[in-house]
Amino acid sequence: SNMDGLAGPVEMIDPGPYKDATGAMYVYNDSMSPKYKNRDKIAFKEVADRDLILYGEDYIIETSEYRVVKNIQKRDDKNHIMACSCNADIWETGAMKGRLIHEPFDIPLKKIKGLYLVLVKI
Repeated sequence: SNMDGLAGPVEMIDPGPYKDATGAMYVYNDSMSPKYKNRDKIAFKEVADRDLILYGEDYIIETSEYRVVKNIQKRDDKNHIMACSCNADIWETGAMKGRLIHEPFDIPLKKIKGLYLVLVKI
């Protein structure tokens, strides 16, 4: 399973002037670079209704196993979303040579415990 994009422990930060924000947190790796780099702060808004996902937007996605910051893309299968990274780095050597280091992966909608739209980098 692809665990890149792990956002680390919940670390709520004051979102400052972003009054629509539910909160803010740090990003903990470079899978979404150059858009968000390690230790960038992002403000987010909780999404209660999964039917209102804005495809092509960035979200914090929480499951029982991980928390990731990813761009959500639509799947033909309505029960899944595709979680995509911005970082287009590829493996230079080895068995994975030429493949994306941060490959897209599917997440079943029913496994999502928390969903938060990324509003802005702060």
